[in-house]
Amino acid sequence: MIGYDTADYAATRLVDTIIRYKDMAVFVKAVGLKDGKISISCFDLLDEEENLIEAYLEDCDINPVPLGYVNHKKTTHYITRTPMRRDWRQGLRMLNIVDVEGAQPRMIPYHTIAHTILGKYPSFKNCLDRLSGKDKILKMAYCRDFSISNEGSLIYKGLFEVGKIDMINGAITILPEYNWVGEAFDESMEKV
Repeated sequence: MIGYDTADYAATRLVDTIIRYKDMAVFVKAVGLKDGKISISCFDLLDEEENLIEAYLEDCDINPVPLGYVNHKKTTHYITRTPMRRDWRQGLRMLNIVDVEGAQPRMIPYHTIAHTILGKYPSFKNCLDRLSGKDKILKMAYCRDFSISNEGSLIYKGLFEVGKIDMINGAITILPEYNWVGEAFDESMEKV
């Protein structure tokens, strides 16, 4: 963990960004001192009431949050953190998120991104059911790196259509030219 000498310096790096605390993705509202230690005031992004939480910075994880597919408004977005030379912030914020497919990530609410950070996805089967349903969903992700289209395409990291899925029985065929993705795909299926 990167240490901070003062609460003022920590505030310049963390206020208005997303970090992790315990099993939550939290939005940092303020940084201060409590009992001689650097503390943060934050709220859990999945808490609709946005109740403030007080925590010691030493109990937080300020490493870059894991990103990947976000399920939002009947489609998916594969988001990554953009390196920015002049960005001094430690946590994640909208200005350093990019959608690899070119969509505007600023339209995705933070609470939706929190599901990605925490790895909360619908099951593979649930995705197939919902894509075949009446909701007219275009794409759904079941993990950080793979999504499924309603036409039965298996898409890897927002860039490559790497396979086909039979939407009725769930049979999966990886296209021969994308055999290199097989190990990552197998690992993704172990988690579902």
